[in-house]
Amino acid sequence: MCHSTTTSLLLAVSSALAPTGDAGTPRPDLAEIAERGRQTLEKLEEHPATWRAVHSSLDESVFEVSVARQGDKGRYELSHKRGWRSTPLLTVIEHGDVWYVSELGQRPTKYRRLEAPVNLVGAYNYLTRSDPYVILDPTFFDDMSFVGMTEQDATFRRRLQPDEERRVSQAAAIFRQTRSGSDPDPAQLRTLRSLDLMLENGVELRLDLETGILVRSGQPSDTIEIRDFRWRDRLDQEFLVDDQRYEDHTASSFHARPEDLMMILHNPRWKPGAVTDAVDAVLVNISTKEVRRVPFEGVASAPGCFSKDRTKVYVAGEDHDMGGYVLAEIDLRTGENRRLCVEPLFGHMIAMPRLSNDGTRLAMVASSMDPGTTHLKDAVANMLAFQVCVVDIESDSLSRIGEARDQAFVSWLPGDKELLLLVREGGNSDRQTGHTICRMTLDGKVTPILEGDWPLLIPPGKTFLFRNLEDDLWYIADTDVQNVRRIGDGLPRHGFPAVSPRGDRAVIMRYGGDDGPVPVLVSLPGGSSTPMNLGKGLWATPAWE
Repeated sequence: MCHSTTTSLLLAVSSALAPTGDAGTPRPDLAEIAERGRQTLEKLEEHPATWRAVHSSLDESVFEVSVARQGDKGRYELSHKRGWRSTPLLTVIEHGDVWYVSELGQRPTKYRRLEAPVNLVGAYNYLTRSDPYVILDPTFFDDMSFVGMTEQDATFRRRLQPDEERRVSQAAAIFRQTRSGSDPDPAQLRTLRSLDLMLENGVELRLDLETGILVRSGQPSDTIEIRDFRWRDRLDQEFLVDDQRYEDHTASSFHARPEDLMMILHNPRWKPGAVTDAVDAVLVNISTKEVRRVPFEGVASAPGCFSKDRTKVYVAGEDHDMGGYVLAEIDLRTGENRRLCVEPLFGHMIAMPRLSNDGTRLAMVASSMDPGTTHLKDAVANMLAFQVCVVDIESDSLSRIGEARDQAFVSWLPGDKELLLLVREGGNSDRQTGHTICRMTLDGKVTPILEGDWPLLIPPGKTFLFRNLEDDLWYIADTDVQNVRRIGDGLPRHGFPAVSPRGDRAVIMRYGGDDGPVPVLVSLPGGSSTPMNLGKGLWATPAWE
């Protein structure tokens, strides 16, 4: 995932909304409705049902998912609607842990659950948010304003408290400041409109009285409605998969050589000249060039790192159920997802988790937005303020290290008592001055060691890669900053390196070609490089170790 700062800020703002309202307004019996919701969930475990999930945005674009479910089988049909036109895009038939995928213009395929690298990256946004959401705790609505009730549903509204109103106002001001000239980006305008609507009206929820299902939820820019929910006597034809041949990508041979697996962001539909932040993390087998989606249970994820035995990955992902970004541990053998440090990371953008040498902790950076900021200049500067955090994987505990500043690219030095990282000054991450590679102790003490950019330790941790600011070329240095030497021809116009587990190779993005950024495989320390030829689309920010 690669999200713009403004998008990240919107997610942080929307996840922090606190419901308020007129507690004196008469309400339906929410305890009774919650009990009906519990019964609905239990019945859905076995009983067949169908419904439609309608995802609407402010540009009048609608994505609709028609769903049929029975036990461990499901059918999801995604289509795009604009006006009277409806275009079928994707069908997923789920049989337990196997997905049978039919996508517009592509050969039918089957993958393990959540691993299909579909062309429409945003499809997971709709697929993962189309199952009914039920409120089981009636106190969820305690501080909400009750708007009204029909025979079918009850409507509630969440108003912004002063603290949240200030944050949304800041976000709106930042959008107005950063949008481009007389021809602003339509997505930015829609986001700004969504923020203005939240300031004016709050967020509306609608609850079905019979089933306890939330039939309307989401932000003004991204509303979800569950329509036509019906129990069925029997569903059979909906789950048939023997009517066509599916190319099989479920074999475990993809994971046969774990050291050959890397993660990288991808959007297969991107074309040169296009602007997009719709990307998702995929796994690539470097030997075979096969691709799988990282099986993140959410909208999209961004590469982080592998576990010591390379059976798990750690990613930062966007999860609408959690209301923003989450840190996730994903078992590549089973597909099991585990959220880490949910409460302390709630509402923060998190990036670049890196595993300690002993495999027990993760170091990363997390956004640190000061809720007391009232001046726009301070709010913009705080968008670049990140704090180093360390997560203990087993205990699920988090420690914040040092002060928040513009910093990134954290790696663990040998012994796991210090970190290598980049610290930037001047409030602009694009500046070519004021970029300093530093060491940081776990009590927050920072020691500058070298001017440069993109530091990355090379296993076993005695040397590191970095980009020189004077000539924009790539070098290797010992961690004591001795024996600095250039890599081959210096790899001009390259960026975002990822080093192999053995430290003998790297994947690094090459820029400037007609087809956009290209991942190339580079030998270390010699520097000979070969394009990986992974296929069409946008590729970005690999992670290998």
